[in-house]
Amino acid sequence: MALNLDEKDIQILMWLQQNSRISLTELSDILHMPVADIHERMKKLDVDDYLKGYATVLSRSKTDKKLLFIAGIRLYSNKDEHVWAFKKEIADIPQIVNSYRVNGCFDFLFHVLLSDMYDFHRNVASRLMDMENVVSMRSFYIPNEAHGVQRDPLNDIFKSNKTDNGLVN
Repeated sequence: MALNLDEKDIQILMWLQQNSRISLTELSDILHMPVADIHERMKKLDVDDYLKGYATVLSRSKTDKKLLFIAGIRLYSNKDEHVWAFKKEIADIPQIVNSYRVNGCFDFLFHVLLSDMYDFHRNVASRLMDMENVVSMRSFYIPNEAHGVQRDPLNDIFKSNKTDNGLVN
């Protein structure tokens, strides 16, 4: 069931995106709301699936997986059964940290984190190219990220859904 979001709900979501470890007390001080009200709103946001989870973003420079690639894959067939089989196969490649089904030049895009180029060729590129339904692959090395953590622009997302009473449907 969809929850009607008001400005306070959107502000809570925005602060959680900025810092998922923010305390209820800090939110209470910032939003000028009682802690109990914030807690109730967060429970409703969670129950109604507005919150997908809480994550810790690691610094790649502190891990052994310092190389980031984006890989694009074209498939021979986009029939549902072939796509599902492909998704099942890529689930066994731990270096793929995100995957997206896309339209255009590629059928899938992946974020791939690796320790070195050999890791990319041995564990990702060769495995992908050996898959029955893969036509081609292009990869792009990302030396550094222009923008850090993904944050959805909540004001823009919910602005178009506002009703006359200020609630978001």
